[in-house]
Amino acid sequence: MLNKNLKDVSKSTSPYKTTLPAVGMEEVQLLINGQSGLAKIFINFKDQTSRGIHMSRLYKLLRDYFSSSDTQAEQNKTLSFDNLQNFLKEILKSHQSQADKAYLILDFPFFVKRESLVSKQWGIRNYPLKIKASLNEKNEFNVYINFTLTYSSTCPCSASLAQDLNKEAFFKQFKDQKNISATDIDTWFSDLNNVAAFPHAQRSSADITLLVDQKLILNQVTELINLEINKSEKMLKTSVQAFVKREDEQEFAHLNAKSPLFCEDAARKLKLLYNKEEYVKDFLIKVSHEESLHPHNAVSFAFKPEGEFSKSGPLFFM
Repeated sequence: MLNKNLKDVSKSTSPYKTTLPAVGMEEVQLLINGQSGLAKIFINFKDQTSRGIHMSRLYKLLRDYFSSSDTQAEQNKTLSFDNLQNFLKEILKSHQSQADKAYLILDFPFFVKRESLVSKQWGIRNYPLKIKASLNEKNEFNVYINFTLTYSSTCPCSASLAQDLNKEAFFKQFKDQKNISATDIDTWFSDLNNVAAFPHAQRSSADITLLVDQKLILNQVTELINLEINKSEKMLKTSVQAFVKREDEQEFAHLNAKSPLFCEDAARKLKLLYNKEEYVKDFLIKVSHEESLHPHNAVSFAFKPEGEFSKSGPLFFM
């Protein structure tokens, strides 16, 4: 028989009279937006008398807000800014005498259907997401959205040096000919053995964190993120492809040739984009080019001028 009078040790007097900035749980397994994900949930522990908080209350609220035992109910759940704020309010209400600040981090995959460049065949891309939300005693609600883009970057320096070698090879082949026929040119370029050099390229990533003003944007978080992913990829031009036929690969090579990128170029392009976004109150961008020439990565950072992120700088990522 269940004993309803079990002693609650967390309410006993603490032998350590001090406050804690954050207490809670991490690596909590949830279904978030219909996908398997992880959550971190914390509250500040301002109560110096009681010994602990109620972790089960935190877990139950997480489960009820973002997951469900019913499949249809789970599909009907939406990840909205309103839902995030109401959840944090409930968290504080559940520990009213012990806390006045709440923090939530949701970490989950975001799968999107994407068409190929020319053939228009579709494939699935995953953009790892983090949603970071906080609420304090003044009802100040902040939401940070974090996502990662993967794209190709052709080195401008390598492209220039390769072009010089190919030009030299071409003139060396035809230096003694006064008139070069179109057939000779076509034959020469059709033989890959005549190409003296190719520029190097590498898979690259942009880790983007945005502090958004919820009053000026769509309420649905994933709709907003999909919009921002599309804008960012359009700015970079060379996002990786899920489904590729020969015509798609050729177009991808064309885009890389027309948009060679140093890591500094990519960071500046994204900075210009988010400086113009009215609802982006602050942003932090880390661009990483996983060099094929070197065993190390080339990295650039970008912040909103005079924003909060600019105070911590690259240390935020370390």
